[in-house]
Amino acid sequence: MTAVTVRDATAADAAAVLALNNANTPHVNALTTEEFAWLASHAAYYRVATDDSGVIGFALCLAEGLE
Repeated sequence: MTAVTVRDATAADAAAVLALNNANTPHVNALTTEEFAWLASHAAYYRVATDDSGVIGFALCLAEGLE
């Protein structure tokens, strides 16, 4: 069994996180690179779960009232 680690996301994770997000439409909205970059830059909480294969999950939360 591979150990899973949860850590703060970094800019290097963006492509993998975006691919995970877009692979799960229609359950979530598909995003462009620019849309995802905006969300990531405004995130109040942004973590990734990783194992030996790379990023396997993420949580990205925005603060209430963000426009």
